[in-house]
Amino acid sequence: MKPKPICHLLFAVLASNAFIAASHAQSIADIARKEREKKQQQAKTGSTPVVYNNDNIGSSRSSHTASATPTASPTASPAAENGPKKASAGQWTAKIRQQKQVVNTLQEQVTGLQQSIRYVEANAYTNGVQYNEAQRKKQEEVEKLQQRLADEKQKLSEMQEGARKDGYGNSVYDPN
Repeated sequence: MKPKPICHLLFAVLASNAFIAASHAQSIADIARKEREKKQQQAKTGSTPVVYNNDNIGSSRSSHTASATPTASPTASPAAENGPKKASAGQWTAKIRQQKQVVNTLQEQVTGLQQSIRYVEANAYTNGVQYNEAQRKKQEEVEKLQQRLADEKQKLSEMQEGARKDGYGNSVYDPN
């Protein structure tokens, strides 16, 4: 008796989904491990990074600039908030490291989602049209994440430029 092609297709789809889920879970575990190490390092040094948002920047900033994730604002440098006094190297380093973490996390999300996109020949499979529609939605999500990634990279670049203009070297504006 010859096995049915639909069984092979179903097995292939299930196996690929299991693989994708396993690889995605691993990247989330890596991210959690990095965050735990970061918190432990902050606990050892006794410093916690300052997160700037609309509540603590002041009423001069408009309320529509808030983002979904609390990140430091590139236009509100610590020097501007404290008047003519320059921000310390530690403040710049903490802000830049935090922004780099945001950029790295977004990059990992984009890469994982891009690797999971697989189109099929719609006429060859029973649910090929629906499957491709789901893949198209993934592609749209990738494009949104890529735009957000570009914005976050721009914020990082502006922060690094602000630290450079405050007179700090690359050990401050480009920490590991």
